[in-house]
Amino acid sequence: MSKVEGKLLKNKYKIERKIAEGGMSTIYSCRNIELDNKWIVKHIDKKYDHNIYEEDILKKLYHISLPKIVDICRDENGIYIIQSYIEGIPLIKLIRNMGALEIERIIDYALQLCEVLQYLHNMKPRPIIHKDLKPSNIIVTENDKLVLIDFGIAQELGGRQRIVRAATNIYAPPEQLALDGICDTRGDIYSLGIILAQLAAGEAVVRTRETKNKKAAGVRRRLLDIGEKCSAFFPEDRYQRVEEVMQDLIEARNALIADRESRKKRRKWAVTAVAVISLLDYIASIIGLIIY
Repeated sequence: MSKVEGKLLKNKYKIERKIAEGGMSTIYSCRNIELDNKWIVKHIDKKYDHNIYEEDILKKLYHISLPKIVDICRDENGIYIIQSYIEGIPLIKLIRNMGALEIERIIDYALQLCEVLQYLHNMKPRPIIHKDLKPSNIIVTENDKLVLIDFGIAQELGGRQRIVRAATNIYAPPEQLALDGICDTRGDIYSLGIILAQLAAGEAVVRTRETKNKKAAGVRRRLLDIGEKCSAFFPEDRYQRVEEVMQDLIEARNALIADRESRKKRRKWAVTAVAVISLLDYIASIIGLIIY
């Protein structure tokens, strides 16, 4: 057991067990002993707390797809951020278990991510960029809603700048991994594109996906194309705003609906044609008997 497990914060939050551990923080479950309900505690070690703006950012946010911060504690060991407890599984686990998801689900997930990015990127007075968008930082709840977590390296655009390259290479945009580590909202769009391609292809793919998915067709191919444009190497070649991604996703969804309606009508006409032919055959046989 670590020195944090079993700790009582503010005589109210009892830290129970470690859930996950990252480069700069550790996540624990905890219980409010007064209300007997569950919360999440993110412990940031004191050697990193000078470089963390997460508490400042989370206090400003209120969205159904984001965790809600309820309390903050500090002691000689660092900062403890108490957040809402989210029941569900990480998206990365869902991908590993299921592979490529069905198209409707992919579009729904992508639009949910776009909506939360739209909220962050349009924050006033300054946009917020997450900078660490990846499937392991996305929780899928029981009712299939997504919650974006871990704002450990998030930043306000135009606010206090810092060089942070503590991100997962496959999802991080090239400019974030460069020497200055500076990126804007198009960096989150890059990460969104990699996730979209991963959902559609069932694997972690970057610029090699066009050779791996030549067989993809129809709306699935369209989703891969959207993901590819999102994750173009140069920011100016990507979608410039998340609203543009949403528009193409909605068009892809409409195309899927139209295609299914068309197939449904074709099946209906085929069934009708078979029924008519069968009826004509029956009438012909009756007439033949009468003539005979």
